[in-house]
Amino acid sequence: MPVEPFHPRVAAWLRTRSAAASPWCVACSGGCDSVAATLLLFARCPQRRKDLRILHFNHGVRGSESDDDEAFVASLSSQLGVPLETGRRNGAQYGVVSERELREFRFAFLLSAMERVGGLALFLGHHRDDLLETMLMRVARGSGSAGLCAPRPVHRFKDGTVRLRPLLHASRKDLERAMRAAGVPWREDSSNRSRQYIRNRLRADVIPRWIDAAGEDVGAGALLTRDLLEEVDVALENWVDQVYPESTENRFLDLSLLRDLPVAVVRRTLHRFLNVQLPQTDFSRGSFSNLLKRMRAGEEGRISAGTEKFLEIREGRLAVVTQTTPNPHWQETMLPVGATLFLPTGGQLRAERFELTKVRRRSILNGEVNPNVEAYIRCDADSFTILRVRPREPGDRYRPVGLSGRIKLQDYFVNSGIPRLERNNIPIVCTGEGSVLWCPGLPPAESAKLNRDTLYSLRLTYRAG
Repeated sequence: MPVEPFHPRVAAWLRTRSAAASPWCVACSGGCDSVAATLLLFARCPQRRKDLRILHFNHGVRGSESDDDEAFVASLSSQLGVPLETGRRNGAQYGVVSERELREFRFAFLLSAMERVGGLALFLGHHRDDLLETMLMRVARGSGSAGLCAPRPVHRFKDGTVRLRPLLHASRKDLERAMRAAGVPWREDSSNRSRQYIRNRLRADVIPRWIDAAGEDVGAGALLTRDLLEEVDVALENWVDQVYPESTENRFLDLSLLRDLPVAVVRRTLHRFLNVQLPQTDFSRGSFSNLLKRMRAGEEGRISAGTEKFLEIREGRLAVVTQTTPNPHWQETMLPVGATLFLPTGGQLRAERFELTKVRRRSILNGEVNPNVEAYIRCDADSFTILRVRPREPGDRYRPVGLSGRIKLQDYFVNSGIPRLERNNIPIVCTGEGSVLWCPGLPPAESAKLNRDTLYSLRLTYRAG
């Protein structure tokens, strides 16, 4: 080998696990990197040959080529005398060809095969070029340290399994040169030349230009960056352990513990809380950012977290709550100016008229207003003596300040992620004639906006139940 045969961390793992009883599984596609990993384990760990298992998954994407790959790996397995476990996609899956879905099918097979043979260690043939491509893909997605330090040479999981990448320090050229020198054949995957997949486009177009522009081996730099990012990631995990240990039985997160911590630690703690309390929930990036912002601002309220589940911030705690009964039904009611209306949903709405100062008017016109809790309506000395307040109705729409057209409130509720059960709780404030003036969360109606000459304003303040 033109480089050390095993990544240093994998070598250290091998030294401490050489006498372990469970089988070692190695994923082998038939390509240069996975064949090299298989042969190196066989050659360098003779005491574990009887415990090796080769795993091969036939995606079926390339027809007869995929079948030839499987036959090649079967021949390799036979020549080495190492048992082989194979799997393939069933007919119902043949239409699925995205990179993500193919990877999910492959790892589902690998994990089931490991469980079947009783293996805890899975060796993978990822090399330094794979690391470089993965890093660029994750930078484009906006990943943090946990995503950018992947793939790891040694990656331990909570279920006791571990994934090892012994060739992560070696480049694709290193491996191909060593394999040719040893006279070892391998299979070439023709789909690697397809421009359908982003990884292939990065490999063919972006990385060569990057190397040319840098004038040096960017792969070595990426490998070092990965190591440094893993150090940061481990430090963050250790810090979070002090705030919200994974073993905790608490069903809530005490927000006072996060008050003086760096935002990176708060973010990681929140991720852990969600993973522990809502492991099957697909929480969007926008919803997560909204939750984090409200936590740091000290705002109370609820955010949808799936069917009939909500994340509730209340009294300094974040907790998952479940609502299985419909919201209380309520009818339109009148709100006199100068009064507070206590809604059947538990919320409060107040309307008060006051004369604007120059400072206050400038502040409102500059947008220094939280539309979730208040709105300012232009009014004359004798207008708006009484308002109508009602729950939403099908077809409700109006034109908020700053928008060129009218919006449907139903669209606003859906796009804002407001749970279906909470939508009837939000009061719709209307004029005495029934025109919509304001919906909490949105600016007031364009028809009632303030201007530089406005002397009197109606202030509406809302507190959710």
